[in-house]
Amino acid sequence: MCSAVRGRTDLRVLLIALALCAPATAQVPQLLRDLNTAPPPEPSSWPSDFQAFGARVLFHAETTPTGGAMFVSDGTAANTALFLDHEPGPGGFDTRIWDLTPFGTGWIFASEDQRAGPEVWLTDGTPTGTRMLMQTHPGSTHAGPRSFTPLGNRMVFAAHDPTGGIEPWITDGTPMGTRRLIDLDPGVDSSSPQDLHSVPGRVVFSASDGQLGRELWATDGTSQGTVLCADILPGPLSSDPYVLGSLPNGDVVLGVVNAPVGGAALWVSDGTPAGTSPLNLPLTTARRATGLRVGNELWFIGFDPAHGDEPWATDGTAGGTRRLFEFVTGSGSANPRFLGVLPTGRVLVRAQDRLHVTDGTPAGTSLLAPTARLVSTDSCRLGNALLFRAGTSAAGEELWISDGTPAGTGLLADLRAGSASSSPFGFVPLGNRVVFAARDDLHGSEPWITDGTVAGTSLLVNLAASAPNQTAGSRPETGIDRAGRLGLLAATPDVAPWQSDGTTTGTTPLFTLPANQEMRQLNEDGNPRQFVVGGELVLLIDDATLGTRLWIDRGAGPMPGPTFATLPGSRPLLDSLVIGDSAWFSGQQLVHYRAGVATTVNFGGTGSPFAFGLSRLGQWAITSVFVQGVDGLWRCDGATPTLLHSFPGFRPEHLMPVRGRVYFTADDGNGAGLELWSTDGTPGGTTVLDLRPGPTWSWVQPLAALGNQLLFQDRDGASGANGLWLTDGTLAATVPFDPFPPGTTQGPIEVVVPCGPDRFAFVMDDGIHGREPWLLSGTGARLVADLVPGPGSADPRVAGATGEEFWIRTGGTAPMLWRSDGTTAGTTQVLAGAVCDSMFVESGGRLYLDHDEGMHGSEPWVVRTGASAQRIGAGCGIGNRVAWLESEDPVLGASFTLRGGGGPAGRLGAILLGLPAVTPSVLGSGCVLHLQAAGFGTLLFVADAAAPWSLSLPLPGTPALDDVQIVVQQVSGPSTNALGFELGDALRLTLGTF
Repeated sequence: MCSAVRGRTDLRVLLIALALCAPATAQVPQLLRDLNTAPPPEPSSWPSDFQAFGARVLFHAETTPTGGAMFVSDGTAANTALFLDHEPGPGGFDTRIWDLTPFGTGWIFASEDQRAGPEVWLTDGTPTGTRMLMQTHPGSTHAGPRSFTPLGNRMVFAAHDPTGGIEPWITDGTPMGTRRLIDLDPGVDSSSPQDLHSVPGRVVFSASDGQLGRELWATDGTSQGTVLCADILPGPLSSDPYVLGSLPNGDVVLGVVNAPVGGAALWVSDGTPAGTSPLNLPLTTARRATGLRVGNELWFIGFDPAHGDEPWATDGTAGGTRRLFEFVTGSGSANPRFLGVLPTGRVLVRAQDRLHVTDGTPAGTSLLAPTARLVSTDSCRLGNALLFRAGTSAAGEELWISDGTPAGTGLLADLRAGSASSSPFGFVPLGNRVVFAARDDLHGSEPWITDGTVAGTSLLVNLAASAPNQTAGSRPETGIDRAGRLGLLAATPDVAPWQSDGTTTGTTPLFTLPANQEMRQLNEDGNPRQFVVGGELVLLIDDATLGTRLWIDRGAGPMPGPTFATLPGSRPLLDSLVIGDSAWFSGQQLVHYRAGVATTVNFGGTGSPFAFGLSRLGQWAITSVFVQGVDGLWRCDGATPTLLHSFPGFRPEHLMPVRGRVYFTADDGNGAGLELWSTDGTPGGTTVLDLRPGPTWSWVQPLAALGNQLLFQDRDGASGANGLWLTDGTLAATVPFDPFPPGTTQGPIEVVVPCGPDRFAFVMDDGIHGREPWLLSGTGARLVADLVPGPGSADPRVAGATGEEFWIRTGGTAPMLWRSDGTTAGTTQVLAGAVCDSMFVESGGRLYLDHDEGMHGSEPWVVRTGASAQRIGAGCGIGNRVAWLESEDPVLGASFTLRGGGGPAGRLGAILLGLPAVTPSVLGSGCVLHLQAAGFGTLLFVADAAAPWSLSLPLPGTPALDDVQIVVQQVSGPSTNALGFELGDALRLTLGTF
């Protein structure tokens, strides 16, 4: 183990010691791993029984080597493999599984082999980690396990044993913890539990105890807590209840086959006798398996003699239950069935075998595809649309798509040309794509995959294939830096977390998700759904039952964490922010996460608050919140939020932190119009800079922090001219700033990317060179390179920065990635081909990016960054104060300058240097130490931690130091912080030769 010596340390001695830990270097860009390949054609494998398997798909197929067996796929041919084959060989026993259900960190399911018959099985997601739990019925006699239903950390299911018949069972995932729950119909007769469904704290099901017929029961997981909820049809006859679906509060809506004379055909239950009651409505029956959650309601198909089968909706109350409309007036019926709900809240319905869309009103219901005939309601959500199977006389039954509009509805792909049908079925989501079975004339019946476009619909794999070809790629979505060693990829199509150390062999799946969950991806604002918070890896994962759920990895593997409600119709996460050991998530609510606990912030009043943005101000989170009809700027610290100012005119936007203040644009309705504001985190310190007195608006765009000043762009609303300004938050010190060469026409400045201390890269059109990259530094602004000479443009965009170098992505017919040190000579092409915005992250001296070079499709690539300084964690202070650090690139054989300040005034400070901590140490009070606690040195002592300081550090040219990483962090005190000291922001320095 490499470690530094504690105490005042000579930099050269420390660096030579760290050289022993130097990793292997990668000198040129390289493909990290080709995650997605495709094979040549082979005969049919007849895929079926598609089931979601975390971030993969499980399905049954037949191949010559295996016979009938279960295969698993992550959406790539290379990673489509045999999963379970009870009897290998072409003539072996046909292996199938059913009722695959997430359980703990794996799955529970039922499967049958010749030795044990159908039994309960468990899997961790790998073939080697798949095993039978136990035999509920010895020998090969049918035990019939089915309907696995979660109850806390246990699972309730139905199974058969020789002495009790088919009864409810329960398991905790161990043989000792698996038992028959109760013998409702004593002896060998069976109560035959059916329609098992989770409600809060219980599982409801229908069963017959041999006396009352089939009625509604519930269990809390104990025999004494297994009770009759209601004898709906009194006496020995059966009401035969069945679950239509769940309401937002967890209650279930039930239909009954046999209602008592004059009784209700619709019931609601929370799993207790007192909470089970009828909805007395003029409804003869509700059709089975028609329930669909739409907003706060459950829609279903109800029947009464006067109106036939028509759409109904209920919120769980009699007053809130109603017939929506009639497709066919009178007692006739169009036999309507729901396909699914769209993001807009509108619903696709099959009626009279034709596709309709409805918002639940007659006026909002229309026919979408008059010529297409729907043969089933098998469908799947894909982005803002639904995939389904439909047929026409010209194309046969093929793959269709609809977003609920006539223009967005139509044949997606004619997989079998002409009037022959490919007959797609078994749609299962796989990230932002869908896997299904279909038949074409070249490959027969095989698994296919689609992203909702014609070009993105292709054969997934031909299972008899012998060799892969290159294909469309895995389309990695995003990345995260974890202790400089882990690049976490949400790699489409499996939408699973991947980890990488920058090598092909070290790029592996981190874990797979349970079947009813999917990892969130980037939204339109580019916010990630994965974070490192105080040493924890935190993932936001959608759970079909629980809503949005956090998964936490503290180094021993990901485990389910807390949940927070996702309100209907909302975008649950618009922005995110990590401060020390806390994380904030804004959207339809503001959620604070710390140490395994997620809390929704209470802003008081009534109604649902909507948080629009987040910015860090020391230890505080500053956010714009719409609550009770008024926008306001709020300060949050994990406890009770503080209102800083109300803005009934125009909500605070463009929040930009600058040492000790946050700047934003807003209009508080008091006559100043839309102007630039700033706050120090107190109500009295939240003030306006009225650049244009009176109601005239200032067209201000905050750009970046330049030291302790804000650099912003102001556009004259009358002339349209653009100008740069600097401000320290006071009107007197708000002055024009012109860093450009004389005579330069300043066009609109596009996204500003910091690239070293007081250096910024951006794109601008000066009217002569077209849109090209520019650099702003202390010596002024200059054109970096005219990539397309003259007024033309290669559509450049500054994609990101690693230390003082920045990266330029160009588009057009010849897309490229460029690296630049800010000079024309130092601007060079790195990669040819498209670089996507979905992944561009620095981690441990490596730049991970989503690149398509024209051979492998869109895949993860890695580029060595060379010398760079990267901020890796927020420190802890008091209020709006946290010590800051910044550094020039640490190039070997030269000197670099480290700068800092901003700690507690008049207190001592020390600059610590050491190895990066694989798992940062959470010290409490929001403080996180990012160095290895086992050993570090002290570079510098400062008498006043608040005062700006700088330190020039010479580096030896020792080749062994190339690619070595060190972390610098400031400690200062004494402080009123509970720990007695404060920690500043941390920097990770990667030493390099360029």
